[in-house]
Amino acid sequence: MSILHLVRTSAYQHNDLAQCLQVCSASDTIVLLDEGCYNITHSLLNEAKIKVYAISEHCSARAITYSAQQSLTLTQLTSLFISHHSVLTWQ
Repeated sequence: MSILHLVRTSAYQHNDLAQCLQVCSASDTIVLLDEGCYNITHSLLNEAKIKVYAISEHCSARAITYSAQQSLTLTQLTSLFISHHSVLTWQ
């Protein structure tokens, strides 16, 4: 059963991302949104063996640079809700 993890806080100020990574399995997906977009360059994600995306509109609003492979629009996020068994928000 795959879980879609929505991370809304920065790992530079909260430990939500670290806790999220502890419970993630290989079939899960992490989406960074709101202040969570700052995590796109965090060292915790360097070792993660999981799909990680950031909402492009949220990154652009914060002038955060990211790779195209990690970009996700809000429309694409909708399809992830359907393709995962459950959603867990970290905030």
